[in-house]
This record gives sequence, structure tokens and C-alpha cells, in this order.
Amino acid sequence: MRTAALAALFHMGFATESPPGGTAGSAGTAGSVGTLPSAGSAGSTGTAGTVGTVGQVPWRVLSPAQLGVGVVPMWLDWSRDTGLVVPKGSWPSIVAQPGLVVVAGLDLQGQAIDTDAARILATATPLAGLQVLRLGHASIADGAVSSLLTAPGLPALVVLDLSGADADVVADIALADRAPHLRELDLRGTRAPTHDEARALGERLRSIEALWVDPDWPTSVLDALRTGLGDRASALQVE
Repeated sequence: MRTAALAALFHMGFATESPPGGTAGSAGTAGSVGTLPSAGSAGSTGTAGTVGTVGQVPWRVLSPAQLGVGVVPMWLDWSRDTGLVVPKGSWPSIVAQPGLVVVAGLDLQGQAIDTDAARILATATPLAGLQVLRLGHASIADGAVSSLLTAPGLPALVVLDLSGADADVVADIALADRAPHLRELDLRGTRAPTHDEARALGERLRSIEALWVDPDWPTSVLDALRTGLGDRASALQVE
């Protein structure tokens, strides 16, 4: 500031001083004020994003008693994590709800699934469009998986989560009618099958795209599973 002021004073003194033999020049006119920049146009409103595919985090949790109220989401979370415990013997009344026809994903993790419950779920007409079924850490009775995957039940089912199941499920899946249609199967935390059961499972999973198993399964069992999978062996995820 001090330097600028001194420069200005020096300039003023120099400009007003008449050169020898001439008069001082007149002061210049003030410059015109610049115009303000014009405001930009408002951006267009973004479109709504598409809904994610079934198998992701549930959009809403409804209890069986709420099925007739409002709009039923495509995904129902009836896992034990929600605090819901499905009483034994209540499945017939639950699956009879017509609102289930729009449900593509059903989470029953931690629930008790005996052979009767499995048969009822598999034969429920409103669940004919079910694509994803999560039974992780469920209390599954021996033979329940066979009942679930017996044709013509659950004709649209392509994703099945049996992680942590406390039953011998591999042999049942290998013999099940629906096995060739499964695209994703989670067997982490389940008992290791025999060499022959593993190979039979691989041969039956003709449409598999992702198969998760435990790394503690014996190497010979994993090799047999890969042999059975053949050109689909890349679907195997050992983790």
C-alpha cells in the first residue's frame, strides 16, 4: 500500500507539471462499468435410478401378518436377525397369502425348516416365482433340502444359500430335480461331502455360475468337485 501510494503521488506530480513551452493535458474520462456475467441455466432434473437385482439388501421387512397390508416388496426378510421366529406348524397359513406371488426373494436365515415346512414351501403356488432362497444357518432337517428342490416345486429358483446348514445337504442337492437349474449355491460352513458326492454334485450343477465352499474341505473332495464341474470349474469359489 505504501509503495502504491507513493507511485500514485509521483504520477500525479508528473502529469500536472507543464512541460517546457506547453500546457498540461486534460484528465482522461472514467472507464465504463463492466457488465455482470449472465447466470447459467438451471441443470435438468436427474432420472431415478433403477432398482437393484434380487439378492441384495432387503428393501423392507414385513412379518407374515402384514402381507395383506399395502404393497408387498419383491424381497421378504423373515430371518431370525429381524427378531421373527416362525412357529412350527404355521407355514400352511403363511404361504397361502396371495400377496406372495410378487415375491422373488425370501430370506429365512436362522429359521427351523423341517421336512414338512420344506414340502409346504416347495408346493406353495404363490411362491412359484421365487428366484432366491436364503437358508443360511437355518436348522434344516435331514431330507428337507430334497423336499425343497423336488419338481415341480419352486420352478423359478436359481439362487440357494445353505451356508452353515447343520444337515448333510450335498448328497440331497446332487439328487434333486432343481439342481441343474441353480446358478448360485452357497455351501460354506456345511459338512464336507464324500469324494463321490462331490463329483456327483458337480455333474448335476449344469447351470452353475457361482459355487461357494469351505477351504477346509479335503483337497481330494475339491478335486472331485472340479472334475464333476468340468468346463464350469471356474464357478467354484473356495473361501
